[in-house]
Amino acid sequence: MFNATRRFIGALAVAIGSAAMAVGLDAQDVKITDPTSVVMIVNRDSNDISFMDIKSRKIVGKTFLGNNVNPHMVMMSPDGRYVVTGGTRANKAFIIDTRTLQLVKVIPTDIAPEHLAFSPDGRWYYQGNPDGDSVSVIDMQSLSKIKTIPGFVEPLNITFLADGSKAYVGNYGAHWLGVIDVRRHEVLKKIQIGGVPGVAKLDPEKYLGEIKGINIAAPSNDGRYLYVADSDLAIVAVVDTRDDKVIKTVRVGKDPWRIYMSHDGRYGITANNGDETISVIDTRTNSVAATLEAGPDMTGINFAAGKAF
Repeated sequence: MFNATRRFIGALAVAIGSAAMAVGLDAQDVKITDPTSVVMIVNRDSNDISFMDIKSRKIVGKTFLGNNVNPHMVMMSPDGRYVVTGGTRANKAFIIDTRTLQLVKVIPTDIAPEHLAFSPDGRWYYQGNPDGDSVSVIDMQSLSKIKTIPGFVEPLNITFLADGSKAYVGNYGAHWLGVIDVRRHEVLKKIQIGGVPGVAKLDPEKYLGEIKGINIAAPSNDGRYLYVADSDLAIVAVVDTRDDKVIKTVRVGKDPWRIYMSHDGRYGITANNGDETISVIDTRTNSVAATLEAGPDMTGINFAAGKAF
């Protein structure tokens, strides 16, 4: 009886010890326990994604994607489980496990994937392919591409409605905004933002050659309206998402890049690289409240402490 009990205790100790080792190995594999504690950094030339701890401001890990990938944009899934990026030169989407920073899946897309977005529920990862004039639809449950939506013209940024029913695609090579029915993953409508001016016939190289159209549709805080800057037309169109129609166009500076919304939704700000100005739009009246002098080659605006930088 004593020997049997001793053998049982010995076996139990071995089992517990083995389990502890397994847990220890798993713990060592986990690089990030809190997805909200890090920011992701795209390193295009070195073909990797860096993860920096916000508090310590130190790099806690990197994920190498492969040679000649050239990642363009990175985003974390709403549940924090995955980090995704499109490889512009590789024509592939790369999916990283946030906890371990391991590359878990590589998925072929169309040509030159750049900007991307997740549906609010995290089910769908839409990858825009500017050179392929398409959007790749990736199912985040199966981690596989289920469809390619054609018919766009240099699609850049993608904006989902809060309820996930529709997604809006900015076409940089055109003057219309694409509307996708997310349930069917099909183009539902094309919203014409503005007409090409009559002077186009006098200067076709400028207006009908290399088009610089729409970068993104920026939503108001309540999601009812979209603010859409068109670079060539020097306007910001206000789109009502209930019927997907332009209700107003606002004249801004030359060559507006895109709209950035203030945290409280009171103002929309666009950087105008054509005349090196910034237009501040009051979203209550949908009119320009101020035009400010700026500088060349502006690409981003960030808000903090009641200021825009």
